[in-house]
Amino acid sequence: MKSAAALLALLLVLGTGLPAAADDWTDARNEFRSWIRSERWQDRASAYQTLLDYDGAKAFQEVLSAALKEKNPRVQLAAMKVVGQFRSPEAQAVFLKQLSQPKSSKGLFLLMALAGTPGDFGVPRLLEVLRGKDAQPAALAANALGAKSVEAGLVPLTAALQHKAWQVAAAAARGLKAMAWSELTKPDKKSGKEPEPKMPAWFDEEKVVRPLVDTLENARGVLRGDLIEALEKITRKDYGDNHAAWVAHAQGEEVTEALLALRKHPPYFFGLPVYGERIVVVFDASVLSENVHPF
Repeated sequence: MKSAAALLALLLVLGTGLPAAADDWTDARNEFRSWIRSERWQDRASAYQTLLDYDGAKAFQEVLSAALKEKNPRVQLAAMKVVGQFRSPEAQAVFLKQLSQPKSSKGLFLLMALAGTPGDFGVPRLLEVLRGKDAQPAALAANALGAKSVEAGLVPLTAALQHKAWQVAAAAARGLKAMAWSELTKPDKKSGKEPEPKMPAWFDEEKVVRPLVDTLENARGVLRGDLIEALEKITRKDYGDNHAAWVAHAQGEEVTEALLALRKHPPYFFGLPVYGERIVVVFDASVLSENVHPF
């Protein structure tokens, strides 16, 4: 009799579990909607994290819908990080479906969010967008592929260095830079040696460096700076703005003292090197001073 009573009690608990779960989601959604109406941006930014416990299509749609209505860039960034943390197949299916229009505000937001998703998720869609003619989505796709650091993105990013839009070529250079030395060695328990960066086995330095050097020859402005930074990180050489030295290195030749002497030292503006021929100063008075844009 005691065992029968215990079994009945267990069945009652299990039987009431499903409705409770549904009520939990409704309560969580209503509480989330209440928090994102707060006048304090800190409250709104924190609210998004609460829906990750309900990882699924409904929670994803709720987060995305609220994020697209948000005006504060810091809250948008917090929401973007949460969007990239959804892992359920249902949520990720909705994620990819919503990327059908990469030029829309929703599409651009999701392209940026893809940079925070691990592994191969979204890579085929990113490659498709990267091959497109629209510069802004293609540049965001290049950044996301670099952040993911997967083999499938290596050749397409190298090819994107020749994109007609300098913004895409610059993003491709940054993507290749992010891929280089992106893995870690295993820690040595005996010596206590910490993990160190290592080059992924699939990263073909020789096939990447030459296109970077070729693009550097006529590049100016931001693109030139991004190319130099990518070359320096990939090769671990400090040739700076010295195309002749980079050409010699790419061809496997000796970089002589005479070549090193050809290095140009660019002017700096507020601590940033300027590789262009002119500077345009823009004062943005469109937002409040505390609304720092995170992108």
